[in-house]
Amino acid sequence: MIKENLKEIKKNDPKVIRGWVMYDWANSVYQLTIASAVFPIFYNQATKAAYHGPTVSFFGHPAINTVLYSWAIAAAYLIVGLFSPIFSSIADYTGRRKHL
Repeated sequence: MIKENLKEIKKNDPKVIRGWVMYDWANSVYQLTIASAVFPIFYNQATKAAYHGPTVSFFGHPAINTVLYSWAIAAAYLIVGLFSPIFSSIADYTGRRKHL
């Protein structure tokens, strides 16, 4: 029922290519701004306790909150880097790029 309402995406259509380029550009700018400028400041303030300072407990071990944030971002990008080729090939093969 859902496939009946969908139109076929034309290959090499300049409007489709421009739309995807603009979507990718806007998404990249948003991610860059939030991940590098806004969220580190928020995370630093949210995890700073009055009596412990910038140290937080991570699985029972003390860690500096900004270092822990950096390691979490690095791990997340590593996971994205490993699985992105798999998911993009699935999206291309199935024709569900926008959904995935």
